Amino acid sequence: NNTGKLKTVKGFDAVGTFYLQYLLTYEGPKLIKLERKRLLGTEFILNKTMSFTYYTDGNLKEVVDHRPQVNGVQQESTTTDRFTLYDNKVNVDDFELIHNDFFDQLVLLPGVQFQKNNPVKEIFSAGENSREVNYRYTYNDKGVPLNKTAEIILTTGVNAGQRFETTTFYSYY
Repeated sequence: NNTGKLKTVKGFDAVGTFYLQYLLTYEGPKLIKLERKRLLGTEFILNKTMSFTYYTDGNLKEVVDHRPQVNGVQQESTTTDRFTLYDNKVNVDDFELIHNDFFDQLVLLPGVQFQKNNPVKEIFSAGENSREVNYRYTYNDKGVPLNKTAEIILTTGVNAGQRFETTTFYSYY
């Protein structure tokens, strides 16, 4: 666009077929909307829209992920991911927020920062699969995470109230 931000990202398969397109919308320096279209037959069909809102400090407040109905391919759904607390350390993995499908193509957006700090609390609302996540970090001497422990509490569905932990380890070269 006229401020140097990516407006469109196109994906090609191994034989060079154009099959994927991301359309990006900004408000100032912040990405506020991402639309993904995939080739279905002979036309591109919108199959994912993500909207982003931010706190005044620049950290991501909420992501709304909407999947419109695509006949025979996908049911309509909407999820909300809200971040309510942040620490004051450097975030190193916020790019994963737009890669929430198992076979997502990796798309890196230069200059786009969703979270300058690390989230401490996350509330994910997805009907029967909602959860609350509390994060704990350990840092190296440069203030970047060495590991992240997530305590996940299922808040809806037949497993509501169940808790478990995951740990993510970071390495830097």
